Amino acid sequence: MPYYAEVILPLALLQNYTYSIPAHLQTEVAVGKRVIVQFGKRRLYTALVSAVHQKAPDGFTPKEILEVEDTAPIIGNNQLKLWQWMANYYLCTQGEVMTAALPAGLKLESETVVLKNHLKKVLDEDLTDSEFLIVEALENQESLSIKEIAEITGLKNPLKIIQQLLGKHYILLEEELKTGYKPRQKRMVRLAEKYEGEGMASLFEELSRAPKQKELILSYYKLLGDLKRENEDAPAEVKLLASKLIKYSGASASSLKGLEDKGIFEIYFDKPFEPTLDTQPEDFYELNEQQSVAFDELQTIYKEKDVALLHGVTSSGKTEIYVRFIQQALHAHKQVLYLVPEIALTTQLITRLKKYFGKQVLVFHSRFSDRERVETWLKLVENPNEPYIVIGARSSVFLPFQNLNFVIIDEEHETSFKQFDPAPRYHARDTAIVLASLYGAKVLLGSATPAIETYTNALSGKYGLVTMSKRHQNLPMPEIQCVDLKQARKKKEMRGHFSDALLKEIKEVLKNGKQVILFQNRRGFSTMIQCQSCAHVTQCKHCDISLTYHKHIDLLRCHYCGYSRQVPSKCPACGSYEIKALGFGTEKLEDDLKLQLPEANIKRMD
Repeated sequence: MPYYAEVILPLALLQNYTYSIPAHLQTEVAVGKRVIVQFGKRRLYTALVSAVHQKAPDGFTPKEILEVEDTAPIIGNNQLKLWQWMANYYLCTQGEVMTAALPAGLKLESETVVLKNHLKKVLDEDLTDSEFLIVEALENQESLSIKEIAEITGLKNPLKIIQQLLGKHYILLEEELKTGYKPRQKRMVRLAEKYEGEGMASLFEELSRAPKQKELILSYYKLLGDLKRENEDAPAEVKLLASKLIKYSGASASSLKGLEDKGIFEIYFDKPFEPTLDTQPEDFYELNEQQSVAFDELQTIYKEKDVALLHGVTSSGKTEIYVRFIQQALHAHKQVLYLVPEIALTTQLITRLKKYFGKQVLVFHSRFSDRERVETWLKLVENPNEPYIVIGARSSVFLPFQNLNFVIIDEEHETSFKQFDPAPRYHARDTAIVLASLYGAKVLLGSATPAIETYTNALSGKYGLVTMSKRHQNLPMPEIQCVDLKQARKKKEMRGHFSDALLKEIKEVLKNGKQVILFQNRRGFSTMIQCQSCAHVTQCKHCDISLTYHKHIDLLRCHYCGYSRQVPSKCPACGSYEIKALGFGTEKLEDDLKLQLPEANIKRMD
């Protein structure tokens, strides 16, 4: 009896599609595996199997699955349930969730490839100049991509010419799949076995007429000798990187390739890259009285509730409480997800957690290369029972956890947890709570200023609530002084954009040899350029928002799409020359501050 598979395509489609499973693939197709399918007339896609059944579809004959990409599922049932929930809750499709969830390296790309039709005789008079260029190029190489055809013809969009050649039967089209991921491997070099020991003499005779290759061999022996002396205590074989040999010898890659072709050198690849850890795990800090009480209260809450809010002021020591819960989960051979709102926060946190948990710490965020993200993904798939802690930004909720036990959402109030565009427009905090419920895991929300909805849930009893009101070691809370700039201007207590009170404090700090940070939530010199005659504001032609003036590059720039243009010398609306820069950003403040404090060392970072 035939089998069928429901697949999720990485497209904004309202439904999943049914494909038949050919007999030779029936034992290989399984839920959570990637398969290659044809969708439409020519396009090939990587789809994900969401169900396998024997119910034939009504009214049409389904296409067959072409190929199975995975030996084991890369997505579990809980991830598929999460995708379904996200599609329903955030009003999008499962295909859009799939596109957001999988790293690019796990999604194959389909690219149209043009081939020559060898059955068609070429008639010069039948072809235009551009068409002839394409046919001539196909005489010299087997296939051409659309991009290569555009370069040959000089056309930005060569699809019309390709369509014409198809109509004249000079070319054929084929879909070619390309993958973006290969495991990171080290390219190594070693001498062929027959040239070791006594074979060395014959080797130099063989290379008597190839001085560059002979020099490369001598460099190989010198470098290998140096490495052996450096690693004389290591019992393992000393391995030599091909790139290191080329750099050390000053030879070219072609010389190395020549020696490989002669069978003198063997080029091989070492095992996939594994990041090393420089630091040894350290002992935990002892919790103070406030931290111990908070930890015990949370333990009690988790007997009845799955989600708790830790409302602790800045520097109250919330991270050390997180560490204790992480320790508990890892000791039970479970997995932990630690969500942070910004990538910038992860570096310091990773260093801190690696001191405690060593190689059990995995990192996942968009600043990592696609290869590194795929390796983290596959590590979780291939080691389902390994106790890992994953630190990452919002996209970490999509990872294929097998044994999730605890979820920490630090700074849960942050708007960075919300994805605004493109779909799915999800909130990582809420999604992580749903993810935890699928695994029966506990959730700890941490914040000094909780979101209103979170605090309401805590006060109503839906979530547990623990408060830490004192800073670590009873440090005093920072003093906050508000200055009414409107009143300061009336009283003539302003120097440019700075109040007298602020300048006084800055001077006092600098006098004591300390540093000052000034925050301004606008980049550039001024926020807009406006005509004083007709009030016209120069706007972005794409985004319809005012352009920001950047003085150091003397350009107007859109901070949404990156569009830039020269500063107009006159108003484009009325022709007036009375154009004025309004508002201020970091560049303007830097200039003003240099006038107010000429002796200070001022740097701008934006």
